[in-house]
Amino acid sequence: INFVKMKKICFPFVGDNIGGSHISSLLLITGLKKTFSSTEIVTHSNGFFTKYLKKKEIKYFKLKNKTFLGEKPFFQTDFYNYFKTIKEIILFLKNKKIDIVHTNDTRIHLTWTLAARLSGCKVVWHQRSICPNWKLYKFISIFAHKIISISKYVDKSLISFNKKRSVKINNPFIFYKKKNSKHSMKKKILKKLKIHQSKKIILYVGNMREDKRSLIFLKIAERLQKKLNGKAIFIMFGAERDDKIFSVVLKFVKKRNYIFYLGFKDDISNYMYASDLLIAPYKNEPFGRTLVESMLLRTPVLASNSGAHREIIINNLNGFLFKKNKINSISQLVFNILKNKIKIKKVIDNAYQISLLHYLCRTYPILLKVLFLTLNIILISYP
Repeated sequence: INFVKMKKICFPFVGDNIGGSHISSLLLITGLKKTFSSTEIVTHSNGFFTKYLKKKEIKYFKLKNKTFLGEKPFFQTDFYNYFKTIKEIILFLKNKKIDIVHTNDTRIHLTWTLAARLSGCKVVWHQRSICPNWKLYKFISIFAHKIISISKYVDKSLISFNKKRSVKINNPFIFYKKKNSKHSMKKKILKKLKIHQSKKIILYVGNMREDKRSLIFLKIAERLQKKLNGKAIFIMFGAERDDKIFSVVLKFVKKRNYIFYLGFKDDISNYMYASDLLIAPYKNEPFGRTLVESMLLRTPVLASNSGAHREIIINNLNGFLFKKNKINSISQLVFNILKNKIKIKKVIDNAYQISLLHYLCRTYPILLKVLFLTLNIILISYP
């Protein structure tokens, strides 16, 4: 390994929530540490993300100010405190001698990009969601030196100027083989849920908000419970985001003893591994991290034919897609999938092999090296 010049890369986060993009960023940080330079993780608020960092014993620096663009309509922004936040960021970047700032979500994009440019830092803007039709967002994105899109679907949403400076890089994954068999893991989870007979486990993973369509999953569960003669349970994971949707979910779950809402957990791999099927009804998903995680754990996936799901799944080859949100037809599809053991075995094998090839973390630092070459910030020669 030949070191050219050590660079410092800053990864700022708001800190109040956590999702797949945060996990991907932490894997990116781990990969970067192995290939070049030092990294600094910065947060503004305490919340799910900072709790996760503490649990994993990951060091981070917390700033005092936390007023961002993008939290409220533009003219309702507290600009006095916003500029205090900008000033604190600039001082931090200069004191720490940061070379590159990697932005990760809307609030961070709109605040740290400007502060980084004023500090003389390079900016890598990681576009993990569909680019909103918002003039301010599009204007500030122009100041990034390079844009990473997590899928073709996301890349198409960029303004034409940014498409020339963007590169598509898949989210990274680290894969650990489970020691226990799927059967023994399922028995363990059913026992934990106080279920003393063999049942199918059907899983949903997504925060309680409109685009994740948790209510569609509940309706599917209700229909399937009758179709499968009560021989299935339905497990839901996800944080509260939309109060109305969250309230409906809780009311629905309380009245049905076959649905289990288990809230947010930072590691649900055992549940994924033990499940017979993951249902992902999400709308316009920019990537679909849970799909790939399930595939790597040899759990079949049924997803909406929407967004970047179509880039991950080839229908009937490495997973299953449904086109319309008709509960009857989706429920029948689930029923058919679970009954056809020969077909499902082939799909699981294909999904596992394709995911290993395209998403495993070992390829990620190589792609990032190409990215930073375009920025003229070559840091290390990859062996």
